[in-house]
Amino acid sequence: MDLLEVRGLTKRFGGVVALDGVDVAVPSGSIVSIIGPNGAGKTTFFNVVSGLLRPNAGTVTLAGHRLDGLRPDQIASLGVARTFQNLRLFGRLTAEENVLIGAHCQGRASLLAALVRSPGAREEEGRLRRRAREALAFVGLERRRTHPAGSLPYGAQRRLEIARALASGPRLLLLDEPTAGMTPEESADLMGLIERIRRLGITVVVIAHDMQLVRGLSDRIVALHHGRKIADGPPAAVMGSREVIDAYLGSEDDALV
Repeated sequence: MDLLEVRGLTKRFGGVVALDGVDVAVPSGSIVSIIGPNGAGKTTFFNVVSGLLRPNAGTVTLAGHRLDGLRPDQIASLGVARTFQNLRLFGRLTAEENVLIGAHCQGRASLLAALVRSPGAREEEGRLRRRAREALAFVGLERRRTHPAGSLPYGAQRRLEIARALASGPRLLLLDEPTAGMTPEESADLMGLIERIRRLGITVVVIAHDMQLVRGLSDRIVALHHGRKIADGPPAAVMGSREVIDAYLGSEDDALV
C-alpha cells in the first residue's frame, strides 16, 4: 500500500519549470531515494510535499489525506517530517532544546495553559521531554543532550536534525542530502541509522548524491532531470538506465560504484 502518492506535480518559478508533471508513489515502510543532477527539482519536490511551496498543478496525498494547499504545520501534524540539505539548528540552544522543538509538534496544551504552568501543561511538558530524550538516545546523542548544538561535530549535528524530525512522531520522513559533508565512516553510520528508522515503521524518502547510500538502502529509486521523472524502479534497473547514465551518472562504470 502506498503511503505517499504524488500525481502530476508541477511547480513553476516564472518561466522556469522546476517540476513538470511528476508522478511518485512511495509504498508504506519503504526507503525511496530521489536522485538527479543539481537543478533536477529534487529539493523543490520536498518543499512542495512538506508545504513550503504550493504546486501550480497536481496532487499530494498521504494515506488518503490531501496535502497540497495545506500549511507546513498542518502537514507536520499529519505525520510528515523533514530535514534540510543545509543544517537548520539553533546553535545556542542545547541538543535537547532543539529536539524539543520537534516534539512540541505533538503538544496539545494551549498557550495560556503553558504560560500559567497548569498541571496538564506540566504533564505534557514532561512527556515531550521524555520523547526528546528517546529521540536523542536513538541517534546516539543522549550523553550530549546538554551541549549547545553549535558545539557538536558536523556529523552529530546531522544526527541531531534527524532526532528533531523523529521527535515529531512522523509516518513519513524526508531526508535532504543527509550524508552531505560527512566522512565515509559517518556516512556508513548514518546508513545504519536510516535502516533502523525504517524498522520503526517510518517510511523514508531520501535525496542523495551518495551512490553507496542509494544502492545500499533503497527499495526504489526515482530519477529526476530538468523537473521531469526519467526513471522509477528498483535500484539496478534505474542505475542501469541509459537515460539516467547520460543525464546524471556519467558512465556505466559510475553507475556500478
